Amino acid sequence: MLRSTVCRNLWTEFLFRREENEVGEDNETGSRHKYQKNWGSVLELGTATGVLSICLALSCTPKKENGPSGYDDSLHVCTDIVTSDVEDELGDIKENLKYNFEINQFVSKKDDLDDTKRGIMPIHVPHTWGTGWKAAASRMGISNKKFNTIIASDILLYVSAYGALVSTLKEIFNDNCYENPVFVMSWNRRMKESKEFFDRMNDVGFKCVHKGKCVYSFTL
Repeated sequence: MLRSTVCRNLWTEFLFRREENEVGEDNETGSRHKYQKNWGSVLELGTATGVLSICLALSCTPKKENGPSGYDDSLHVCTDIVTSDVEDELGDIKENLKYNFEINQFVSKKDDLDDTKRGIMPIHVPHTWGTGWKAAASRMGISNKKFNTIIASDILLYVSAYGALVSTLKEIFNDNCYENPVFVMSWNRRMKESKEFFDRMNDVGFKCVHKGKCVYSFTL
């Protein structure tokens, strides 16, 4: 499976919560956590190679092991995922993302599902920040799709794009989210310029909470 340190930080620090009840074990670290089960409908911005969405999709996939139905539902953390990244002319990002999901046993069509596959890969929306989310989503047939959680990892590299990113987040929160949505971001680079993003988010009304290590959550 695809891996990255940044993804692991977001995965362990926000998807898992330490509590006394409903604990489960992280197979890699051996630590025990309560799984935050209900992320609802998830949108990832700046998906790139898809490592974060693939990790999330794999954990949302039923395991044919336990329970009376033959499935272990304890790892379900979301209902569905939509991925998104910059609209490139040749569609290379979408093709690369499709390939990465396929090597992790996901298929693009329901008819291709069988016992060897993990599920159907998410809808991907090519979208350049600041250009109107609704129009981009409409081209993929999901203009009215709503989300509970927006996630992103390592997306603050280009300072010139901060304004457009904030604009897109504000638009999606206002027009394409259910009640009380949250934007969860992993950011672990030492860039003094990144403060501008947090200032811009604050200026348009977002409230930021540092969840620990490199994870931040924003609400509006």
